Amino acid sequence: MPQCAVATCRNSHRRTRKQSVRYHRFPHNTELRESWVRACGRAPLANGEPPFNIKTARICSRHFLEEFYEDESREQIMQGNQKRNRLRLGAVPTIDVPVLVEPCFKLLRETDKKRSATRVKISNIMTISNRPDTRQPCKRTHEDEEDEGSSETKTVSPVIKERAERNQKKRPKLDQQECFLLAIGLVHVSNVW
Repeated sequence: MPQCAVATCRNSHRRTRKQSVRYHRFPHNTELRESWVRACGRAPLANGEPPFNIKTARICSRHFLEEFYEDESREQIMQGNQKRNRLRLGAVPTIDVPVLVEPCFKLLRETDKKRSATRVKISNIMTISNRPDTRQPCKRTHEDEEDEGSSETKTVSPVIKERAERNQKKRPKLDQQECFLLAIGLVHVSNVW
């Protein structure tokens, strides 16, 4: 069970089970991790290592300011839960810690920029997906095969031509591919007068 790594804190999962206390892992960013270790206020070992295992150590949520938590995550929005539980990149424990450490504001700003860009992309995808589908299915008929050599010629890339020649036995499958390429605009039909 996790226990807070801060020297002056006695919180553990067992003691705070019924409270809304979360235990955060140490970050992978080396500068930020060193700030967290300094904030714990524990004397380093003789070899300079911290007196606890960084991979398993945790710091409880009572040491972080409310502004260091992300406002909303995708899961929380979908569930309708506004509980703040995920730390922003650059957050440093500053409440009730033996050694006061300054937060990394540069990382906090980068996190905000990335989140806002992601939200814009998601909103664009949602507006595109809400548009009605105006494409018509493309089917090849016997009449199309007869008219192929007469008035219309197709401008097809050399790669598709080679593939069509190699795969004459798979003609129905190639027809579907040409219809798809025609639908998305990679193959053009031009009238020759």
